[in-house]
Amino acid sequence: MKLKAGRGLALVVFSGFLFFSGKDLTARAQGLAEALTVNLHSAKYFDQQDYDHLQTAIQLVETVVNSAEFKDRVLNFTYNGEKTFVQNNGLTNEQIYELMMKGAEKYPQQTPEDHMMDFELELYTPKWYQSKNVIGYTNQNVLTIWINRLIYKKTETYKIAMNLVHEWMHKMGFDHDYKNTARRPYSVPYAIGYIVRDMGAAIEGVPDDTSGSGPQD
Repeated sequence: MKLKAGRGLALVVFSGFLFFSGKDLTARAQGLAEALTVNLHSAKYFDQQDYDHLQTAIQLVETVVNSAEFKDRVLNFTYNGEKTFVQNNGLTNEQIYELMMKGAEKYPQQTPEDHMMDFELELYTPKWYQSKNVIGYTNQNVLTIWINRLIYKKTETYKIAMNLVHEWMHKMGFDHDYKNTARRPYSVPYAIGYIVRDMGAAIEGVPDDTSGSGPQD
């Protein structure tokens, strides 16, 4: 095992994989007042190519969510002709946007309004009893977001960005139907994730790409 250090992070090498850890790996967060930025606590089982891919996705997340267009899309999102999300916890679109931009996660424990998206990421290879088609998943008891290595390796940056935001919205306290119901795409995690996907695809010059967008847990 080798330990390397540099610019506020520790890099531990385990059997050819890199484990990136450290408070606020995204140094640019320090220079953006009131912007929503990513605080990457750790990235486990990412090799260097994986990590570079992740950093590009994180930059795309920050570019999208801090844009005027993203705000407009969230505020004007509709379901059945009304400006509302499904399973919105009783909040208006404006309240959901404001809550998101404050960055105060509800799970696994309440965090302050620090305008940061706290991420602890881990690549995994699905076991025989796990779906190989799920992009990623998390639960309320831990900070970790697990990302399917089989999909991650061949997935475009904007779809990784989509999944990061989708799973983070679970940390913010929002849920969606487990089964693929007609209303699930309009839930807060799915709908906001899709907004990030669509805007990210446009930024990368791949407009209207809705393939490979689920399922996500």
